[in-house]
Amino acid sequence: MVIIEFNMRNLRIATIKVFILCVVITSITVYLIYRNENNVYINEDDVESVTRHQANNENTMKTKSTTKTPKIPDDISKTPRASECPSDRISGNYQMVPINSTENRSKLILLWNKPVDWTIENTIQAKCQYENCYFTKDKCDITRSDAVMFHSPSLKLEHVLKKIPGQVFVYYSYEPPCYTRGRLKDKKWHNFFNWTFHYRRDSDNMQPYVTFTKRPPKDIQEVNIDELVRSKNKTIAWFVSHCQTESKREKYIDILQRYFKVDIYGKCGPLKCNSMANRWNNGFKCLDVLDKYQFYLGFENSICRDYVTEKQLFTAYKKNNIIPITRGAYNSYLYKPPGTYIDTHDFETITDLSKFLKEVASDSKKYKSYFRIRKYYKAEEPWHYSICELCKRLNNVDRYKRLYNDLYKWEHEIDGRPVCDENPKDFSYIKDEDGFIEATYDLYA
Repeated sequence: MVIIEFNMRNLRIATIKVFILCVVITSITVYLIYRNENNVYINEDDVESVTRHQANNENTMKTKSTTKTPKIPDDISKTPRASECPSDRISGNYQMVPINSTENRSKLILLWNKPVDWTIENTIQAKCQYENCYFTKDKCDITRSDAVMFHSPSLKLEHVLKKIPGQVFVYYSYEPPCYTRGRLKDKKWHNFFNWTFHYRRDSDNMQPYVTFTKRPPKDIQEVNIDELVRSKNKTIAWFVSHCQTESKREKYIDILQRYFKVDIYGKCGPLKCNSMANRWNNGFKCLDVLDKYQFYLGFENSICRDYVTEKQLFTAYKKNNIIPITRGAYNSYLYKPPGTYIDTHDFETITDLSKFLKEVASDSKKYKSYFRIRKYYKAEEPWHYSICELCKRLNNVDRYKRLYNDLYKWEHEIDGRPVCDENPKDFSYIKDEDGFIEATYDLYA
């Protein structure tokens, strides 16, 4: 009996050891796979585009790149990594060995706090001047990264890292200042960032939402405008997901609906489009509903200088058969082909805008005039331009030395003036038979 109990005990111990060994092997395998997937190569024929869409939405289609991710080159992989990896809460105890800034050496860019609603996917063609830049999301690469990118809306004070000599800290923001919620006010951020990666025209790496380029002659398609006009049986459509905004666009449209019926699609209206949540990946099928409308509302959630998004541009210009009505940055005319849109800022009141829309909608000649030059332009999302610029700067870092003393001030002011109009008045008054009257929000509720 003693011998049997002893053997049973040994058997149980051996079973536990085998189980622990299996767990360790599985963990190591998963870690190695994760490490391999976390490095993205940028070159002329293989640039991973950071696609802006809700990745956590159950309907979001995730397209895997067919291009195999290249191995990180030896001049990076042989550089020691941090023995104690930093995290969102732990700064890490890593050595401050200067970064070798030799030109043409491979460059590593660490995405410190990549947003959860981004995916890195869809290999695109980008003819960059330099082809030696790589992305990583592994914080252990902090000691060998030439640049570290910090995403504004999810910044924390815990992200104030020790900067290794020769390393560049890049501030990335694709949203207006109101969405940073004052995170940069703390003096710990002073003299921290070297470069900006921003939609603003005065940023170091300008990243516009949309650019327009001329179509090659072979790509110009003639549109039967007469048939297009006859196919319209509705007036105005609006796609929207944020119902309360800094620009108070919802109040503007409440008043506009006194004159026109506005069909509202999305979270803030009664109409739905099954493809809306997935419009970034399914060929913009949801935009097909616009074929029957004369106008589309491209209203921004904030009225800030240079903040011109796909709401004004890509959404409407992706369809070549609708006129966008835009409301946003006062300098948005710099971003749009002239004569192809109607801007609310050109009208003193909503009443004046409404009268003009009625004229255009009822006069086929005026309506067709907005399509005269549309066929010569195409809208593009230019992600790769900014990535190429960032890689060029990292290869010539001595030419682009810079340090922002107060980035909060840079983001909120230009020449002492606010970047954003936080109290727009363009919806405050309308005209009636007696002249101007105040248009309070609940006047037409």
